[in-house]
Amino acid sequence: MTNAVFAVPDAQVAMIDGGSYDFFFWDLACLRQQQFHWYFSSPIEMFTVNKLSDAFEVEIADIARAMRLIEFV
Repeated sequence: MTNAVFAVPDAQVAMIDGGSYDFFFWDLACLRQQQFHWYFSSPIEMFTVNKLSDAFEVEIADIARAMRLIEFV
């Protein structure tokens, strides 16, 4: 995700999130005027620092479907 800093202003940025909804990369993309797409692999929960290191699983088919919907691929 840090590569968004080096991407052009109109770049599309996609983030896979396990439900922590940490706004850091969303803020970064907005500051760079990029198109930010947020994919949540599980329900959003109240943010805690511990949530950032929790393991999570993602279904490849779900991500592929989401990427097609936003015309990312």
